[in-house]
Amino acid sequence: MYLGIDLGTSNSAIVGNRAGRLDLFKAVSGEDVLASVVMTDRHGGRYVGKRAYDQLRTAPQGIAARFKRLLGTSTTLPFGPAADSITPEEASAEVLRQLLKQMRAGVGDEAVAGAIVTVPAAFNQMQSEATIRAARAAGLERVGLLQEPIAAALACLENPAARNGLFLIYDLGGGTFDVALVRAIDGAVSIEAHEGINMLGGSDFDRMLVDALVKPWLQQTFALTGDWQRRPEYRRLLALATANAEAAKVELSTADQAIIFVSEHDARALDEAGRELFVEVAVARADLEALVADKIDQSIALCRKVVTDHGYTTADVSKVVLIGGPSRMPIVRQRVPAELGIATDLDVDPMTAVARGAAIFAESRDWSGDEAQAKPARVQEAAPGAQVSFDYEARTTRERARIRVTATKGASGLRVSARASDGRDYGERLVDESPVFVIQLADGETSVAMEVTDAGGAPLPGSSRTLTVTRVAAAAAGAPCTSTISVKVEDGDGVRAINVLEPLVRKGETLPLKGTKTLRATRPISPGSDDAIDVELFEQADGVQEPEANLLIGSFHLSGRDLPGYAAPLRSGEQVILHWSVDDSQLIRCSIELPEQGLHLADHSFYADELARVDFGTNGAAFATDALIAADKALDDFGQLDAAVRARFASELARLRTRIAGEFTRLDGAREADTYRSIAEEARLLRQDISRLRHRPELRLQMVRADLYRVEASARALLASLSQDDRAQFEQQRATAEQALDDERFRVAERAIEAMEGVLRLALSRSPDYYLEGFRWLQSQRHLSTDPARFDALVTRGRAAADARDINELREVCHKLGQTLNLPREQTADVTALAGLRR
Repeated sequence: MYLGIDLGTSNSAIVGNRAGRLDLFKAVSGEDVLASVVMTDRHGGRYVGKRAYDQLRTAPQGIAARFKRLLGTSTTLPFGPAADSITPEEASAEVLRQLLKQMRAGVGDEAVAGAIVTVPAAFNQMQSEATIRAARAAGLERVGLLQEPIAAALACLENPAARNGLFLIYDLGGGTFDVALVRAIDGAVSIEAHEGINMLGGSDFDRMLVDALVKPWLQQTFALTGDWQRRPEYRRLLALATANAEAAKVELSTADQAIIFVSEHDARALDEAGRELFVEVAVARADLEALVADKIDQSIALCRKVVTDHGYTTADVSKVVLIGGPSRMPIVRQRVPAELGIATDLDVDPMTAVARGAAIFAESRDWSGDEAQAKPARVQEAAPGAQVSFDYEARTTRERARIRVTATKGASGLRVSARASDGRDYGERLVDESPVFVIQLADGETSVAMEVTDAGGAPLPGSSRTLTVTRVAAAAAGAPCTSTISVKVEDGDGVRAINVLEPLVRKGETLPLKGTKTLRATRPISPGSDDAIDVELFEQADGVQEPEANLLIGSFHLSGRDLPGYAAPLRSGEQVILHWSVDDSQLIRCSIELPEQGLHLADHSFYADELARVDFGTNGAAFATDALIAADKALDDFGQLDAAVRARFASELARLRTRIAGEFTRLDGAREADTYRSIAEEARLLRQDISRLRHRPELRLQMVRADLYRVEASARALLASLSQDDRAQFEQQRATAEQALDDERFRVAERAIEAMEGVLRLALSRSPDYYLEGFRWLQSQRHLSTDPARFDALVTRGRAAADARDINELREVCHKLGQTLNLPREQTADVTALAGLRR
């Protein structure tokens, strides 16, 4: 048996595939889906599903819900009555264990050959890695991942009348939105395009109801002042309001009115005047639709972009398939087909389709090796020493399969016959005519006995074979890579350098893939030393060139301590070969080869996704604030442009400014880890949109020249700190930048400007105030420390050094303080520091 599992933000489902028959294993409550909610009682018993969900609406403390989007972070969630904690990964494992219990209740101890767990197309590397770990913790040994839109597409093709055409999969779930453009030919699926939004789903709609309706109602009805939303005594009330807002949202799919209600007994909170708080807010469907309309429009715009960017019009698309619980909302079912002009397929169950498609995909994999691989669609088979071979379709979505018979050695007079397991006899042919038998297939497996006889009619057992052909409901050509995976390299001319991203795998390429990338070290490493280079991998967004505006997904730290004592030093300019592979779950594996040293460090674990993690429960507010400030600062760079240029792009700049302001407003009222995660993700998307605008051809010259003017202004402010050599180097690079801009060689100009900034940084580092200012900032970041006791000791040591003006000691303290901070790498100077590798 093969399993397909939809591990959802709000609900999860499990389907078994046994000999081509799909069985949905229902929850204990009798529902098709299991609520993705986990709780524990005072006696340590854990509950997953409806009981935990019902408890969430009356006593939400310590109940884990909506944790899927926090996978791949180091966030911990309050859990249980004893104020324990649980990670999103552990909570996901609990949901998976319960799903497996549902399966066992239906089929007993039947062996599981392999399982597929689905993930959103917009999931990043860390989220996918965490999902695999959760599945293995739940007891799934042979497990892989599949993007949810692909699974949904496979489920659509169960209907015999819908096995051909160009489809649009619109997957609006509890936490994410995915869209895929799918081509189906006789039930075989290929993904032509896909996009996703990692932080758009039903959970966001719930929060919008609370922010727009419940909070204002509470402020108007009760005496609440200041930042009451962040105060711990109101945390329970707001959690209950959010849970009941979700229930109201679901009710509004079939009703025109609903009530978001929290009783005084459940709220257990008083206002400033001592009155008991409660919530009783009437919500009309029109209110909800007005709130979510912009988000629905955003999803529709992405659908339209996916279609048009790949050379199609909406008239070319035969249907749009709605997947996910929120897709049941009337505004989605009415607006999506109306805006796109594409008919909607309402025959697919939006709640279980993804799990069904995953079960179909799981059966198509061969799980016998270390990594699952696609079962071969075509097989050429012959026994050793046989006189004939059989070339046939071992797996097909069609009603008929072709078996070609060819001679491998002298076949004069040999004859071959075919008889299928359903009793059909396909006659006898001469082997030397290379006959082709067309076999009618039933669903599932069809056995075909191919008997070879000699000229006298005597059977030749050594050449005869029984072939098995499997007819499947649907098949996927392969999973596409959902984002471009790139390595950070230095692009320079020996004097000036900037960081760029060098693609390893491009978005849309069919997985699995593997390859090598030959690069060169930018700095030397001696065996046993602390010298090091970092091989940093990023998920690169389309059209976004700067590493700092993309998502760091892993770093491979190569230091002198990794080199054996007998090895020759790695010199600057010597080859560093990166061996990489991406499996069809989109999990990345890498190793490093040093040809000059004769080393291939394949057994050393370089990958460390913790570098790109953050605890959104503890540090979410600070992280989201920093991310928004970085986006705001990037947008401020446009203020250096001429007024006429700014006027040309005023509407786009205003939209970006409005989005940033909106996120700062959300931040003011945020209280949950998921909200901080959502704001940080939106800040990254803002940085990427700003980067795309910055690199528009009509703006590139003005933006680079504005950067030059900015650095020149900084130099004038630091004139007293610059030595004669500093000034000479600075002027040389400035002249290079000016000439490059005149010639429109923007990359050269950017390298020269970076070199100018390097001169200024070096001059600043010689000033005592540089480390004094750095220390003042670092000591304010205790909330991000992974070792508070060590942090406090270093701060004490740093204060003594600052009082004594001992700059060497202060420099060392600043370095060690930075090592204790759990900052994601995109928030630190390391991402903007020059890469350890170059082309």
